[in-house]
Amino acid sequence: MSLPLVSVVVPTHNRPEMLAEALASVRAQTFTDYEIIVVSNGENDDMRGQSRACATSYGARYFELSEGNVSIARNYGVNQAYGEWIAFLDDDDLWAPTKLERQIAEARRTGADMVSCDYVEFYSDGREIVHRPRFTDGLSRIKAISLLHWWSPTSVAIIRKAVFDQTGGFDPRLWSCEDMDMWRRISWRHSIHHVKDILMRYRQGHASKVQQKRRCYRNELQHFRKMYDDTPQDLRWTLPTAVAFLPPRLLGIYGPDWFLALCVRIRPRAQWIKFRQWLWTRTRKNQKYGT
Repeated sequence: MSLPLVSVVVPTHNRPEMLAEALASVRAQTFTDYEIIVVSNGENDDMRGQSRACATSYGARYFELSEGNVSIARNYGVNQAYGEWIAFLDDDDLWAPTKLERQIAEARRTGADMVSCDYVEFYSDGREIVHRPRFTDGLSRIKAISLLHWWSPTSVAIIRKAVFDQTGGFDPRLWSCEDMDMWRRISWRHSIHHVKDILMRYRQGHASKVQQKRRCYRNELQHFRKMYDDTPQDLRWTLPTAVAFLPPRLLGIYGPDWFLALCVRIRPRAQWIKFRQWLWTRTRKNQKYGT
């Protein structure tokens, strides 16, 4: 039996209807040399049965974890994978039909170890926000990721399994930031290529956005500490300073609810990152032309 080139790892938790949509988007791929691995992540009995039936109906290999979190589920799925490449898809996200075809083609063309892409954030009320993350000219991949000049959700990525294994998998101690933590560690010694096409739909609009935002800020502080603990000595120059990183997170954690609600709506951090990217690029151009 020939092994698949790509293993698609799909963690799921009590969302069988969304899981069916996600798996349908995999089966709609123009690239067909793949397997699907669904990992049930601490679901209740009723939902577990529905997820199992859904996974089976789409020809997926199905595994169950009695407890854990999404990072544990992803890592477990990768351990079961036969493919040379790992593609991640959360159970509430969707792929464009050409996603795997485009990314595998770019991986072959560039020799990259990880390939990401542009994506659309979509809401139940019909709103859509296009995200086109870009690596800033003159800024290394490692520094861009450490400073959050570049970011991408998990469902955009395909990664060589050997590189994933060498990097050590997702950190289950992180409730959020686990994807950026993984990309950061991959960037230390491996190449990342970004496809400038919208190939993923990222579902948003889940409940309790304000409290979820506070929890995200707390996890960003945890990730900040982890960066200083695990970054190799020769790469510590890439890390953000405490003066720049800590104040907005502390304000996000301890600020009033109305302030957090406003932040969720206007997305100041995303706007600030875009401004910093623009300023960095402009400064580099001025230095180049001596203005």
